[in-house]
Amino acid sequence: MKKLTIILAAFIASVLGGCCPANAQTITNVEPVTLDSTNTTDVTKYDLTLGADGTTIRGHTEGGFDVSISADPIKSARALWVGASQSLYWQPKLAGSTDVDADWVMHIKSSNLYAEPGWSAGNVYGDGDFWRTGPEFIAQYYISDDSYIAANLNYDFVSKGSGGFRYSLGIGFEF
Repeated sequence: MKKLTIILAAFIASVLGGCCPANAQTITNVEPVTLDSTNTTDVTKYDLTLGADGTTIRGHTEGGFDVSISADPIKSARALWVGASQSLYWQPKLAGSTDVDADWVMHIKSSNLYAEPGWSAGNVYGDGDFWRTGPEFIAQYYISDDSYIAANLNYDFVSKGSGGFRYSLGIGFEF
């Protein structure tokens, strides 16, 4: 416990020592760790994501493939991205879904990670036609300037039966 306390104290001292000058002058260049909006240019960007996905709704689990495209078309709200996705499920039987979504994209400063809370709505067909809608959360980790790994989790309220979860993992490209 003593060793942990010393390590913690050293860490706190190094953090405070790096941001607080010894002569107590006003700090002008220290930025807090916060989320910020992303694309501030006037150029519309597009994302294409390819991945494997699954869904668990009404006690049924299905697995398949997902492709989605999204853009930030509103110049006054560049952090708002809208998109559409198409899924094809083949396990345990053939089904599909089409969804639209809107997400607020936030960059986590000092990292390559983006957090995207939002909402999606769509239709599932081939396995008992029903509508679904609900909140979603996407995390994108950029591995280069224009490619990323994406993880997505949705909770769906459905028109027939009880709700469920959707999840996907894939790779994306920005252009």
